[in-house]
Amino acid sequence: MSHHVEQDERESLLLELIGGRTDIPSAEQLGRLSEADWEAIARPIRQHRLEPLLHWRLTQDKPALAPLVPEKFRTQFAEAFRRSALRSLLLQRELIQICTLLEQAGIDCIALKGAYLAYFVYPHPALRPMRDLDILVRPEVGIQAFNLLLEKGYTQSEITPGDPEAYIQLSKHYPILIGPSGISIEIHTRISENRFFMIGDKDLALDEQVWKRSQTKKIGSTPVRFLSNEDLLFHLSVHGIVNHKMSCGPLFLSDIHYLLDATSLDFNYLIPQAQKRLQNRVITLTLQLHKYYNDKNAGPYEKNNQSNIPSSKIENIAGLMLADLDYRGAHLHDTHNSGNLITKGKAIIERIFPSPLLIRSKFPSSPGLPSLILAYQKHWLRTFGTLMPNYLSSKFNLKTRENIKVARWMENWLNTENITQQRNNSQPINK
Repeated sequence: MSHHVEQDERESLLLELIGGRTDIPSAEQLGRLSEADWEAIARPIRQHRLEPLLHWRLTQDKPALAPLVPEKFRTQFAEAFRRSALRSLLLQRELIQICTLLEQAGIDCIALKGAYLAYFVYPHPALRPMRDLDILVRPEVGIQAFNLLLEKGYTQSEITPGDPEAYIQLSKHYPILIGPSGISIEIHTRISENRFFMIGDKDLALDEQVWKRSQTKKIGSTPVRFLSNEDLLFHLSVHGIVNHKMSCGPLFLSDIHYLLDATSLDFNYLIPQAQKRLQNRVITLTLQLHKYYNDKNAGPYEKNNQSNIPSSKIENIAGLMLADLDYRGAHLHDTHNSGNLITKGKAIIERIFPSPLLIRSKFPSSPGLPSLILAYQKHWLRTFGTLMPNYLSSKFNLKTRENIKVARWMENWLNTENITQQRNNSQPINK
């Protein structure tokens, strides 16, 4: 079987296997995959941390399909599940410690995304691997929270060595911290860096209603705050669809599946909030993906909705979740900068000659021109030595080029609603 010709089919079967429906893929469909085919999809499975979930699907949800998967891979999935279960205990301990430290210092905090999903939504914490812990605090105490953790033995990651004050001006979180146990921590003061998650210039995290609606759950005997289920759905949807153009991996699909299966959403809150934040189509797409792969309806969103995407487009958009992470930079860059030559040229110039603020946020530097020049030299060395070759290499990757076309179509579809609503809001009212 030709890997190149059959790549789309393999990826489609993988997404169906990850999905919550028990009737797809069929034994006949999955049985067509040879060991060589499994070798071909092993890379995206590893990149997107899918082994524990596949282990669960094949042993708990779809055990009849297990014999059709080569034993070599079933063993790998089982071992990954075991490792993820052990790591989830470390993450749990780290989460308790951080929240306790912040609360004792009088700093309100909310644990974002994966922590709530892993411990209160998925049937087992190992099924939701986390690369890091995301902790939301109010902007006015952000630097206090960051410095507090430094004082308690956390260290700034070599991945983000820049000045924290400069970094937070350009990002939704402070530089990454590494805890004593090796767990990565991000102190957030915003939920999103994208304007579609805001009311005017107001990030969702700055909305006092979001803090009031947050829910408290106990991990062991320690109370920890999390976003409400509705605001969590907002966060997951915008993070995956708008910010990452669906390149964040199929865990997005399982996050939504388990969240909607485990909770009941207040659509009387959800629908007006989506419309107010110009996110109606973002939520619609999320729920359409959920229905397609889990055969569950989208509630009130499905009734009289004229914005639904055809099934063929849903399959193409879902395929973006398996994008090669080595090429994600090109995927995001080319989707964001899809205008005319002037727009693209401006983006390239800004990439080569970024602002001094951006340079300070990425590289440690002292005040003064000599230090800034040295930081620019480091930036150029990294850009032309690593980033640019990877970007150019991705331009010759057929699958990446196809993904960019799909992501641009999706972005145009999403933006149609925003442009129409903004135009309607600007119309004078006839009295």
